[in-house]
Amino acid sequence: MKRIGFLLLFLLFPTLTHALTIERMNIVIDIASDGKSHWTVEIDYDNYTSRTNYYVFGLIENVHVYGEKGNELKCTVGLQGIGTLINCRHIHEKHVTYTFTAHNLVNPVGSAKRFAYTFPVTSVMRNLEIEVRLPFGAVIIDKEKLADIGLKPFVPEWGEVASDGRQIFVRWKFEKPSLGSAIEVSVIYEQFLEASHLMIIVSFLTILFLVFLAVSFRKKSRIKEILPVLNENERKVMQFLLAQKKKETDQRKIARELGFSKPKLSRIIKDLEERGLIEVTRRGRTNRIKLAFSKKKK
Repeated sequence: MKRIGFLLLFLLFPTLTHALTIERMNIVIDIASDGKSHWTVEIDYDNYTSRTNYYVFGLIENVHVYGEKGNELKCTVGLQGIGTLINCRHIHEKHVTYTFTAHNLVNPVGSAKRFAYTFPVTSVMRNLEIEVRLPFGAVIIDKEKLADIGLKPFVPEWGEVASDGRQIFVRWKFEKPSLGSAIEVSVIYEQFLEASHLMIIVSFLTILFLVFLAVSFRKKSRIKEILPVLNENERKVMQFLLAQKKKETDQRKIARELGFSKPKLSRIIKDLEERGLIEVTRRGRTNRIKLAFSKKKK
């Protein structure tokens, strides 16, 4: 019955299907402490398309759609059936990024909370990656606590659990998901620390981290010492800045050289700036980026 229900989407919303093949779809869902979820959906088509759309089961807000050069696309957003359709026409793009905030996808399970969503596969695609990031201070619930109610900590159970040092996340990778199928994803988590307590701890750890960096630079005067504590994308940005002879680099050049979308790079830049690793200066319609710690000559 569930499969039939999703196949009806092809009849009810014909604009959801697309003649082009999706080479890669990457979905990152960042759950906030208030239960809202902030989505970033990146789609790479196998050729340039004149239209793109994305359907969400439920209500969404703060919708933005960007092209491959970081330009914001003009799209319509409206309720259709049991969800919301984002529809973009008269474009010429191969890479599209959707960002929006969704409501009512997190529900209580006793003292814990459960995020659940079903992704219908309405286009031919080669690779699909879904990542659900828990709120700061949250942990995945223990299996033993769910033994009596028949639920799993996360579904599908083969998902990869990891952390970037700030948030725990679960990631699933699908190769050539079947057209017309439905992929059910859920994560049950507990808030290990309240937001106020967490902010105090994060602030304290940030201060310790910055002190450590200052001492490290005075002793070794090499910014490469901090690279191992960064995640992969942050390391790429820092290594790129290290390789530049100029003191400042245009943010657009970083995005172009590293192949990052504008929203993705903006998040990385914001995180690095908040941690005191880079300095950002607004120049006209773009930002100029430089390392907060200059390299010393040998």
